[in-house]
Amino acid sequence: NYNEATVETTINITPKDQAQFVVHDVSTAYPYQQDIVLDTSGGSGIGDISFSVYSSDYGSISLVNNNTIEQDISVGQYRVTATKSGDPNYVDISAIFDFSVYPIDQERLDFSGLNANLSYIYLDPITLDFSGGSGPEVVTFDISGIDNDLFITDLTSSTISGDDYPVGQYSIIATNASSLNYNEATVETTINITPKD
Repeated sequence: NYNEATVETTINITPKDQAQFVVHDVSTAYPYQQDIVLDTSGGSGIGDISFSVYSSDYGSISLVNNNTIEQDISVGQYRVTATKSGDPNYVDISAIFDFSVYPIDQERLDFSGLNANLSYIYLDPITLDFSGGSGPEVVTFDISGIDNDLFITDLTSSTISGDDYPVGQYSIIATNASSLNYNEATVETTINITPKD
């Protein structure tokens, strides 16, 4: 009594949100000049993962192999944005992670120009100079008497007259000031001024 009957419709399946996606195994703080490898965990599907790193002070930071910071990024705050692309079944997802870079110690600071035996005869000139250190060279010298009350501060690299230094022992401290990426460095020694004939 009846002919065949059919009906047709169309359904739409849309991409799904990915599972939780995070920046993984990355520290919140690194010393200056350390390489930083970026990694993630989570997400869904087969989409590619990419990273971008940005600082409000220095702008975008370039990456090696798309996931490693090897350039000397200076002390400051940085933001990592990791993105896992979507695929036919999943939408894109991103994660944000903040980290900082902190100053490191300078290379060893040392005296240069002092007599090898650290001994002087009264009135001998004394050469104040330095070697080593890191960052900007802003070195000053403080001299204080161990046997007397003499104290002279903030001398720069120079050869000073021995007139102001009576016979006795003196502590000399050289200081290279701290800078954006380096902590302050100091070195101390003792010289001896002996009587003159």
